[in-house]
Amino acid sequence: MAFLDPTLWTTGARFSVPGDYVLKLTADDGASTVSDHVNVRVLPGVTPQPVVESAVIGGDAEPVLIFKFNTAPGWRYKIEYCDSLTDADWQVLAEYPVQSETRLITVSDPVSTERPSRFYRVVQE
Repeated sequence: MAFLDPTLWTTGARFSVPGDYVLKLTADDGASTVSDHVNVRVLPGVTPQPVVESAVIGGDAEPVLIFKFNTAPGWRYKIEYCDSLTDADWQVLAEYPVQSETRLITVSDPVSTERPSRFYRVVQE
């Protein structure tokens, strides 16, 4: 079990295996500390996969790649790109925090005539 970001007031948790868990949550502001426990039962399930809904080249003066993908609650996403799959050096184009609901995210990236191709991937964490 791991908290997605234990420094935030509102965060999520990721469980790698089904089972019963007891989490102790503690808040400390330097003057006082409070704690509480919560019981969590994780059932086996299927991880929802992001699906790219559309990808188009748009833009008026400058061409831009625009693509849309769906998200699932409880997951964070990164859009990564590289210019060659033979020497795949993936770079982060955009990051999206943990989603509270299913939504469609739009990503855009300027198209350059100086590179012959660019490859993208959606990373779900």
